[in-house]
Amino acid sequence: MLERARPFLFPLLIALISSAWLAQNFYLLPSTWRLLPFVFLSTGLVLLLGSDVSTPRPAHAAAPDRHFRIAKADSISASLVIDNGMADVRLAASTDKRASGAPDESATLITGQYARTPPAVHRHFQHTTIHLHHRQSAFFTQSDWRLQLAPELFWQFEIRSWLGDLWLDCGELILEGGSCSSVMGTLHITPPARASAPLTLRNALGDIYISVPPDRSCRIHIHHNRYTRIHANELRYVPRGQGSYAAGSLAESAQPVHLELHPGLGDVYLE
Repeated sequence: MLERARPFLFPLLIALISSAWLAQNFYLLPSTWRLLPFVFLSTGLVLLLGSDVSTPRPAHAAAPDRHFRIAKADSISASLVIDNGMADVRLAASTDKRASGAPDESATLITGQYARTPPAVHRHFQHTTIHLHHRQSAFFTQSDWRLQLAPELFWQFEIRSWLGDLWLDCGELILEGGSCSSVMGTLHITPPARASAPLTLRNALGDIYISVPPDRSCRIHIHHNRYTRIHANELRYVPRGQGSYAAGSLAESAQPVHLELHPGLGDVYLE
């Protein structure tokens, strides 16, 4: 059992606020920087209201006017582009029975809770691109983005997040590669069932958690720095050089999924 790191974001924020106020009291800050403590304070309030400290909604409760559904039509592949601001993003394969065994016009491509305005959709032949942008959500919102994707399609990801946790359960999805980057937040990912290209993960401030199912084969390469510590379950992850680990079968015939990790100020957990 891996030992999880203690949360460091709030202590770091408190230290930054205290340092800024101390510097202001000694007139060490330029006049244009005098509002810096209030910037830190506002960020802290946003983090506090969006965290588990506030009263959360039940897992089954969701705003009905923020639900959307996009039909599969004749799509055989899709691209998901996410520009997230401060909301948490939770992504998984769809459990909608209409996603399999149903006519193409009624099958579900993607559904979930996002915003009052449906995401932008662009169809080009049999490829569909869905774009979710934080500008379509209220600035001060506590609602997560909960997305369910059709598992039988070929997906491409381009996910960018500024402030929020990312929970990407790709265990039942097929990916043609993609990238996921976060400025401040925790990144949790279950690698896809298959991937024809590497999946790149970047996190500037926050931990990265990788959970590979026992029956999957995965290759993980971590471009770590001196601020990064790697916590690997030695029973499931085999070291293969500096920053490289293998999970599952070591044979290339197993068609392993490749992950490229670029952590910043945070640890990497291979669970």
